[in-house]
Amino acid sequence: MGTSLAEISSFLENLGFRYGVDDAQNHIVTAFSTEEYTDYEGDYHLQIVIQLRDKGEFIQVFTPRCYC
Repeated sequence: MGTSLAEISSFLENLGFRYGVDDAQNHIVTAFSTEEYTDYEGDYHLQIVIQLRDKGEFIQVFTPRCYC
């Protein structure tokens, strides 16, 4: 039994996270503020992508361009 973007969104909402849903790409994007880490533009935050694979059977979590 897989999960859905709506189910993951409800978890994030309950935790008070801000996020965006991209149904076409089947993923959610959220970010965290950081104290020491800076992204490729020098901003103090870390972007996280949560993507569903194989009809929600697998969840892929990654940070795009984290170590550029």
